[in-house]
Amino acid sequence: MINELIQFIISAGNDLANKSGKVEDIGVKKQWLTEEDLRIEREIKRIVTRDGDSFFAEEENDNFIDDGSVWVVDPISGTKLFIEGKPNFAIVASHLKNGKVDFAVVNNPTAQKLYLAEAQQGVSINGKPLEAPNNNDDTGRIIFHASTQGSWNSGQIDELRKQLSEKYQVFPSQGSCAYNYCLVVQGEFDGVVSLTKDSFPEFAGCFIANMTGGVLKQQI
Repeated sequence: MINELIQFIISAGNDLANKSGKVEDIGVKKQWLTEEDLRIEREIKRIVTRDGDSFFAEEENDNFIDDGSVWVVDPISGTKLFIEGKPNFAIVASHLKNGKVDFAVVNNPTAQKLYLAEAQQGVSINGKPLEAPNNNDDTGRIIFHASTQGSWNSGQIDELRKQLSEKYQVFPSQGSCAYNYCLVVQGEFDGVVSLTKDSFPEFAGCFIANMTGGVLKQQI
C-alpha cells in the first residue's frame, strides 16, 4: 500500500506541475480550492483506508478521529501557489500510529524533490539517504510563515517578525509549510517559525525535521 501511495503521489505531482497556473479557484466556503485538491484527496483516501485506517485531510475529511492508525493529508499544500502558477506547492501525507507520526512524504513537483521519512529508517530525498546538515554558519536564517487566519492578527505578526529580525535573518515562506521544514533539513535555512491553523502539512514537515535532529520547540 505504501508503494502504491508513493507512486500515486509522484504521478499526481507531475500532473500538478503541468497544470499549474491553468486551474481555477472553485472555493465557496473557503478561498483557494481546486478540483485537483478534491481529486487527489479522494484517491489517497481510497488507497490508505482499505484496511480500515482513519483519514484526516483538509478538504472533505477535516474531522479528526482519535484512532490508533490515522492518515493525515494535505492534497495540495500551497493551493494558492498552484493556482497562480508559482513554485513550491506540495502533496503531503503522514501516518500517525497511536498518536505519533511514523511515516511522512512530501512531494514538491516543481523542484522535483520527493522527501520520504519512516521511523527507524531515516529520511531520503529522491531515494537517497539524507543526513543532518553540518551547518557552522551563525547567521541564523529563519523562514517566517504566518497567517492571519489563525489566532494571530497582523499587528502581532509584524511585531514578532521585527523581534526576530533583531537576532536572525528572516525570510518569507518559501512555499508549502511542509517544504519549509524540508529546506531546513537540507541546510538551506536554520529554522522555521510557523504561525498557522493549517496543521495538515505540519505533521509531515515536523516529523521530517525531527528525524534529522531538528527540535520542535513550540507549535503555535
